[in-house]
Amino acid sequence: ELLEEQQRRNVTDLEEVRGTIPQLNEKHTEFTERYLRDRSEVTRQLAEWSETVVAHEQTMERFGKEMRAFREAHEDTRRALENLSQLDERIQREAHQIGEAQRVAEERQRKELESWQDENGKRWSRHEIETSRVTAELQNRLDELSERISDLAARIEAVHPEIERLWQTHEQEAEARLQSAQDRYVLVSRQREG
Repeated sequence: ELLEEQQRRNVTDLEEVRGTIPQLNEKHTEFTERYLRDRSEVTRQLAEWSETVVAHEQTMERFGKEMRAFREAHEDTRRALENLSQLDERIQREAHQIGEAQRVAEERQRKELESWQDENGKRWSRHEIETSRVTAELQNRLDELSERISDLAARIEAVHPEIERLWQTHEQEAEARLQSAQDRYVLVSRQREG
């Protein structure tokens, strides 16, 4: 009886299993289809992701090139700025040197001008003093000469009558001598003729 009961149960279980086989087949088919769909979707997603990754890699590569170019440009700019800074420092240093040289030159010119003006003032003062002295001496000499001329004129005026008298006396003596010489000449001529 136990054996029969067990057999009946086995048959019943077998019938139930047989009854569930179509359902299992259907579920299996659904699972397979869903798996295939999911796999296709996954494949599609993987393909999209692969394309996205490739695009990202290309983008990153482009960004990398741009960053390298940017770093190179930045380095060039930095070197250019350093050169400009050095040039600016050199220009400022040279401008300071030129300004200092100009200041020294202007100071030297100012001192030379002041020295020249001072020396020229002294020379001009000496010249004025010397000119005044020479002018005074000339004026004194002129005054002396004028006084002497006045004295001489007075003396000439005083002796003028005497000079006139002496001149007339001299003329008379000269005429007398000339007449005496002429008389002697006539006398000697007559004696030679006689």
